[in-house]
Amino acid sequence: MNINKRIGWTSNDVVRKIRQIFKQRKVGHGGTLDPIATGVLPISLGNASRLISFLLDSEKSYVITITMGTSTDTYDSTGKVLHSGEWGLLEERDICGAISKFKGKIQQIPPMYSALRYQGRRLYEIARKGGIVKREPRDITITSIKMINYNPPNFTLDVTCSRGFYARSLANDIGIILKVPTHMSALHRTMTGNFKIEESYSIEDCEQALLMDQLDDLMLPIDYTIQYLPKLSLTDNESRMVCHGQSIKSKFHHNPSLSENKETIRLYDTHNSFLGLARLNEDKTILRPFKIMHYGTDGINTLGRKINV
Repeated sequence: MNINKRIGWTSNDVVRKIRQIFKQRKVGHGGTLDPIATGVLPISLGNASRLISFLLDSEKSYVITITMGTSTDTYDSTGKVLHSGEWGLLEERDICGAISKFKGKIQQIPPMYSALRYQGRRLYEIARKGGIVKREPRDITITSIKMINYNPPNFTLDVTCSRGFYARSLANDIGIILKVPTHMSALHRTMTGNFKIEESYSIEDCEQALLMDQLDDLMLPIDYTIQYLPKLSLTDNESRMVCHGQSIKSKFHHNPSLSENKETIRLYDTHNSFLGLARLNEDKTILRPFKIMHYGTDGINTLGRKINV
């Protein structure tokens, strides 16, 4: 399901609340949002949790507000102010010029206050004790970046990016180019893969649906997170084979373009019910199932609206 996270909540706060509302023990999320952030937080229930990892590589979009004049140790407004500086001489065109340098494939250094590990410890654990360690720059891609509001000392960006992007690092790095202290003062995620903010629900929506016995209406199909993968419909015999973990002959061997250069394939039975995922071998002659969903075992993966793709 697609939750619009409120400010002040951690992603795990949302998971705990959804677990309580839906009375489900197995609940996960598809991409952490800091408490300062709001917006799209994909939530998985039951067997759908086995597929949520496929969202991690999806593109994401954010609306990021950056404040000029101060920088902080966390790179956002929750941190301790480290530096202050004058920003009044900057013009809008100066900022537009700076942000243009971040479009495309770039390297970004993660903030110290992050959940990445260093020698077995979370970076934020080290930072909270006053420590600083060298972080290696990581390759990321910013597909698009544009200013959508300029109200100094604040300006707001719309950014679409790859996995591994840190909005707080972007805010800090823009300040370095402008030679003005900056920090991120607001963050709103508007997209994760095919999860859009316009189609999200608040926790209050979930609580209201519980009262009206309409929780099913909030659920998405179990295969919603993987709609970008190639689809294959199986015969009854092939369906029985993959459900027992047996490999089958691939129909992509004669028409490789159908697989769109992807190794993972969605499998469906003759009733268009999602069975699970399989991987192609190198010459695309064999499909080996590796994630098979057993419908009806937990009551979750049969909820929601069916879609035909």
